[in-house]
Amino acid sequence: LVILDMAMPGISYQSVIEQLHVLDPQVRILISSGLIGASPSLPPGSDSKVGGFLPKPFRLRDLDGRIREVLSGA
Repeated sequence: LVILDMAMPGISYQSVIEQLHVLDPQVRILISSGLIGASPSLPPGSDSKVGGFLPKPFRLRDLDGRIREVLSGA
């Protein structure tokens, strides 16, 4: 499982998702962001590997729940 922030210096999260899929086609990804109104746009074909979006700040129980959902494929 990779928890990926939308805002990173020098590279877009979309590029990271594509590169992760090259390294491991079965990778599971949870995107997170503290940007107000953030809504991730995903590279073509990546939606089946991205388990969703978790806005910041989040509670530990919310993170735990999303991780369980992503890993179970729900």
